[in-house]
Amino acid sequence: MTDRKPMTLLLAARSRAEAQIVLALLRSEDIVAYVNGEALADEFAASQRLLGLQGTRIEVREEDLPRARRVLDEARRSGNEPGE
Repeated sequence: MTDRKPMTLLLAARSRAEAQIVLALLRSEDIVAYVNGEALADEFAASQRLLGLQGTRIEVREEDLPRARRVLDEARRSGNEPGE
């Protein structure tokens, strides 16, 4: 049996690069975060991600959602938000 905690959507990044920056920011704050579907090997799913048609969904544990939002809000206020 695994001890998986429920994940929830935090942000739909505009690009893969933005998603990687957001992931690094969250992980630097010890927040568990993943890009949804990152492990999909399906050619259709991969092409959708590459074309930006699917969006890059960043998910965090439900219990970390409020803190993750605060981290992103602080990054926006300080001018360090990816893509801004």
